[in-house]
Amino acid sequence: MIAASTAALAQSAPELDRWTDRRFAVEGHLGSGPIGLLGFALDLTAARWLAINAGFGAGAFGGQLAFSARPRLVFGAIALALDVGWSAGPHEYDRCGSFYIDCEETEYGEWHPAHWLNVGGSCEYRALGGFVLRLYAGAGKLLNRGQGACNDDLGVSACRDQGRPLVGIALGYAPNTSGR
Repeated sequence: MIAASTAALAQSAPELDRWTDRRFAVEGHLGSGPIGLLGFALDLTAARWLAINAGFGAGAFGGQLAFSARPRLVFGAIALALDVGWSAGPHEYDRCGSFYIDCEETEYGEWHPAHWLNVGGSCEYRALGGFVLRLYAGAGKLLNRGQGACNDDLGVSACRDQGRPLVGIALGYAPNTSGR
């Protein structure tokens, strides 16, 4: 009798929805992304098909701030998304790279801050228990290219830096916010 009533109770309790019953996630980010090389973000599930993300982190040249929207297609525990957002922070550009190997002329620019339009895609996994894993990749387009302080060996304002690749991983936890 006790086993039968326990089984009936378990069947009557609705299962949590991993996306709508866990509306907020706290994430740690690692990679070369809008939040920087290492950062933290708050991810809000506004609707099953839409997430809004706000974060901050440390980039190669200083602090980064980022906001994005992520429309997504959900397939059970997996979601595929289009990431679109804005980020800002100090940025430096050197055409020769960090090691100056085989570089005939130097071209350098810096922005304080640089403003970026970031577009990419992501694949997200969300467990029933709240664990969140998201892999993302895309590109950032420099929005305020003309506001950089630039020079090259010829003394001409170069400011040719226009974009950057974005790739990273987010790991986090989404607590149950449904009250069930």
